[in-house]
Amino acid sequence: MRSALSALLCLLSFPLSASAQSPHDPARLFPREAPVQASANRPMRLPLPAEVLTATQGDLSDLRLHDASGFDVPYLIDSGARPEPHPTSFDVEPLSITRRVVRGDSLIAQWEEVLEVAVPGDAPPEGRWRLWIDSGAADFVRAITVTRLDEDARVELAQATVFRLPEPVRERLFVDLPADAMRAGARLEVRLAGEGGYIEPTLRFTAHRGATAPPVHRIPLTEMGVRTTGGSTFVELARPAGLVPDRIVLRTDTGSFHRRVRVYDVQQGRAPVEIAANDVFRVREIAGAEQLEIALRRARGERLRLEIVDGDSPPLSGLSVTAEVRAPALIFDPLASELWLRFGGGRARAPSYDLQRLSGTRLGAQLLDAADGLPVATLGEIRDNPRFDDGPALAFAMRPGRAPDVATFTHVAPVEVRGAREGLSRLRLPPSVLAAAREDLADLRVIDAEGRQWPYVRSPTDSVDLVDAEIRRAAENDRSSHYTILPPAAPARVDAIVLHTDAPYLARDYVLWAVRDGEERFVVERGHLERAPNDAAPLRLELPTTRADRFELEIIDGSDAPITLDRVSLSLPSPTLFLAAPDGDYRLLAGDARAEPPVYEIAEATDLLLAVRAADAEVGAARANAAHVVPAWWEGADAHTWILWAVLLLAVVVLGFLTLRLAGAADADAPPAASSGTPADAEPEAADEDEEADDEAGGDEPPPSAPGGGGDGPASF
Repeated sequence: MRSALSALLCLLSFPLSASAQSPHDPARLFPREAPVQASANRPMRLPLPAEVLTATQGDLSDLRLHDASGFDVPYLIDSGARPEPHPTSFDVEPLSITRRVVRGDSLIAQWEEVLEVAVPGDAPPEGRWRLWIDSGAADFVRAITVTRLDEDARVELAQATVFRLPEPVRERLFVDLPADAMRAGARLEVRLAGEGGYIEPTLRFTAHRGATAPPVHRIPLTEMGVRTTGGSTFVELARPAGLVPDRIVLRTDTGSFHRRVRVYDVQQGRAPVEIAANDVFRVREIAGAEQLEIALRRARGERLRLEIVDGDSPPLSGLSVTAEVRAPALIFDPLASELWLRFGGGRARAPSYDLQRLSGTRLGAQLLDAADGLPVATLGEIRDNPRFDDGPALAFAMRPGRAPDVATFTHVAPVEVRGAREGLSRLRLPPSVLAAAREDLADLRVIDAEGRQWPYVRSPTDSVDLVDAEIRRAAENDRSSHYTILPPAAPARVDAIVLHTDAPYLARDYVLWAVRDGEERFVVERGHLERAPNDAAPLRLELPTTRADRFELEIIDGSDAPITLDRVSLSLPSPTLFLAAPDGDYRLLAGDARAEPPVYEIAEATDLLLAVRAADAEVGAARANAAHVVPAWWEGADAHTWILWAVLLLAVVVLGFLTLRLAGAADADAPPAASSGTPADAEPEAADEDEEADDEAGGDEPPPSAPGGGGDGPASF
């Protein structure tokens, strides 16, 4: 497994370490640094000390491992948590039971019960045994001694106190036994002694496998203030940003007490959020009868507030609070001899390494299990980073570019940037903007009030939004039902459709069509809807990312009744833009079919840009651009377009000329048409009229021969 871990770390680390170095140094984001001594030429662990944790963010986002050239060295964060396998339980029957009352030198009688039992088996590998004592008694305290009975000796294994105290119930009913001293079939003597009569216990063993307690940092929390009011004590504690305690432990000089404690996460500008509530107690007269730890949910604010309910009792004296946090470690492959850990400042966002994506997966869990035996790297002296620059990280990039022609864009959306400390904002594009923009998003521009555009870089990965769609029931036939699914803004890019129905059992085929541009209709997916009985989970239809105006779903019902779809949700891949601009109000332009993709200089500094912590900008819904002008057909035409039009025009002219010429030739070749139905006596009158006209015109010119006159020679005067 260790060789597999090494190979995987090398594989996932190589591409990043071989990438081109950014022209802008990411090391300037981190105020603190320390050298890392990593001598082994294979994967190693680097435990992070408390000084690093208290100087970083709680998610370790502002922490990087760099080589001498400034490359990131990918790592996997080992939080130290290991899921403990479910223990195996064994109920045991005593081999013998002895009971007696022992008075000794004390006037108070001790009721003693001795049970002899056999160990049910060997302890699991790297595991332990735990012995549980239970009883029907509602109130008891017993000293317990566990002894192994060998043939020639008695070996004491454990001493402890078990108890159950009423009103309120407080109890501890187990004792841990050393695994190496336990073997299958060994006989154990369990001796219980206490006051108040026999408790007639039952015994049970549990075998706990594997998981060992991770290393823990114990960090005292600074008290910021204490006040007592209304029967409660309120304690304000400072919480360093990078310290996310798993639990807190109270220390007090008060001997015996029982108090209810509530813990609140206090974040500036927000109401306190309760993250824990538990009872703490101590009974001084009973050894080990105390509970002072309180497990916490994740804290995010800069302070913790403790409310200790005192009632009529005085406040706890000498109170102090310690935070316990699992000590995380970095798992990495030292590809270079010189390594630096740089951290702090809260200016960097969490890195996205291939290794880190394994966190929470089965393979990631296997890697962490194998990582427990890796050699340990050591951290050198922590010092100030001489390359740290506390100015805005993207000051060099916050420059407006040339103004685009706003009239060429069909839609515009408002953008509000606030809190961009480093000059970087994150723009999540809503469905209305994605519908108005081109599919490749090359027509997006961010402009200020003066119309100047500001540079941005598109994130290499998309997030996913799940939005509700409108569903319309179409006509049904004898064997299937049809549904039309409309996204909130069209067209939309969809990679999954989620169907919500209360149908208790399903096993039906379906066909899904996409309709694009109102006309084109094509099949996206064919599949099978299946839901087991008593499964209330929604049905998810995975499909290749498709841009469409609407979807049409046909479910093959067969002879069953159609199902009722209560709700339909669409999974929309949502691109993210990282905008390099100061705080202010901007406009996002979209919808120019002829726009060229923008080219910004900050694309050369993507490594630094994606490492900087970005503020979240507010992007409103896209609306029609009032300044948009529909371009004339000839605008934007390139040389190829004009050549095409010239060829078409020339073809029209040539075809027209040829058509006219052919028509003239056809008229010349046609035979003369014969006159018919003309009275015979009309010919002389026509001739007389012609002669009179010629005389009036002068009569010196001989008349032209009459076409079709029927004579063989010229007409005579």
